[in-house]
Amino acid sequence: MSTVPHVFHIHPIDATARSDADVLDLRWIAPIQQCQYPTRFLTSTVPLNLQEATQELQARKQVLHCEFTRLQDLADALTTWTDETVPHQFVDVLATFPDHLQARIEGVMRHQDRTQRASWVTCLDTLARVYWPLHEWLDSYIYHYETTMPNDVHMRALTHHCVQWVDSQDSSDRLLQQLQHGFQVGVTRVPDVPLLIPSTDSYDAYRDHLAPRNSSLPFLAFLVVTEMVPERWWTIRTWDVLFDLPVDVSLCLDMGIMSQFNQDLQVKREVVIRGQAGD
Repeated sequence: MSTVPHVFHIHPIDATARSDADVLDLRWIAPIQQCQYPTRFLTSTVPLNLQEATQELQARKQVLHCEFTRLQDLADALTTWTDETVPHQFVDVLATFPDHLQARIEGVMRHQDRTQRASWVTCLDTLARVYWPLHEWLDSYIYHYETTMPNDVHMRALTHHCVQWVDSQDSSDRLLQQLQHGFQVGVTRVPDVPLLIPSTDSYDAYRDHLAPRNSSLPFLAFLVVTEMVPERWWTIRTWDVLFDLPVDVSLCLDMGIMSQFNQDLQVKREVVIRGQAGD
């Protein structure tokens, strides 16, 4: 088995903004059940800087405004279209567009007749139906961040990583596909997982915690459990209470591979326990 772990960053999972939240439990447990190698899932809370988030949204809005302005130039050029051929002014305007905007237009016009004015009118209408909702969405979020969120609220976001020790690149590729299919979000390879401890030289180790030598660093406590819930079944919301605590938390789930013999023993043990509970 390879001694070099393969690390994946699982993009944010927002169950509250998904129409399929009721079936997420069945989907996201599948990659875990399909793991054939020692696997670690790591989820950590990280500070969420609303000012940075607002600046990012404003930058996206500015880009969107520039693109919409360029589309307006295209619409103005359409007003000079009086015959059955594309006017030179129209072609010249289109050639000045950035590559990504030209690619977006190309996607809409792929199966359209470029020599017909009506085709370009339909293209602009289609793009407008895409751009306006995005513009309103960005305005709503910017307004929410700037006016309704108190400045003294300490917001946190979640980061998700998966580490697996595999014996081949093919196994790593299969895991990447399983994670993408199971979580229904983007998954990318990364060089390493974020450090949970800034520096071991900055802490003194005790039985149940690490004490910082520098007062600016936090205390670090480690809690270990072997059985998460009595029924051995947990959902995407099992850890909500933990992550809602007003402290930074990192949750590490280590999963090993059980032999068939141990699995049979575990099944028999659960049957006996449940049978006794039924009695």
